[in-house]
Amino acid sequence: MTLEKNCPHCGQPAGPADNYCASCGRVLGDSRAGRQSKLRDHVVVVAILAAVALVYVAYSAIIPDNVATEQPTSGSNWSGPQPDMQSFLENLPTDFAALVSMGNALMDDSRYELAVQCYTRALEQQPTNPDVRVDLGACQHALGQNEKAIENFMNALERQPDHKIAKFNLGIVYSGLGDTAQALAWWNKLLAENPPPELKSRVETLMRQTGGH
Repeated sequence: MTLEKNCPHCGQPAGPADNYCASCGRVLGDSRAGRQSKLRDHVVVVAILAAVALVYVAYSAIIPDNVATEQPTSGSNWSGPQPDMQSFLENLPTDFAALVSMGNALMDDSRYELAVQCYTRALEQQPTNPDVRVDLGACQHALGQNEKAIENFMNALERQPDHKIAKFNLGIVYSGLGDTAQALAWWNKLLAENPPPELKSRVETLMRQTGGH
């Protein structure tokens, strides 16, 4: 004898071979299994977020608004306890892309010391990557490590002579150091390369502010 089954959604009877409920049109099946599957997915997401929260820790600094980076702003706002640096380093990912992504998120959240560690690890794998060099230099500038920042911006230009953000940031660093001549020289080089309108506007504004034309 073949038993009828009821739709788990509306409760109306359905035939044993039916895949869809004739009353409500929804898929027939074990609704508990679907809930358990969704629960498992939710637990996985929570576990990932918990792991990330343990790694992203609270070291903060203030970066000058004018410094540019090669990565988009994510608007992240990480918060939590502050473990020691050794704990952070031990939990860093080993994949290049993951290290760069983590560095980007930390930079967005003004945790420049930690972002420096991520970018440095990434550059151990791809030392010739100019964009990561520029982001590393931007973090170092935010930490007051201007000589290291200049070194990394110059390194990026050695690898990619037309790197516009590297030139822009060199102008920012030299301007902050009070070397107006160097700052204007780098910004003029950048303007000669016909940068995008937004970047050009920023450069021209900065040049006016520093006494350039």
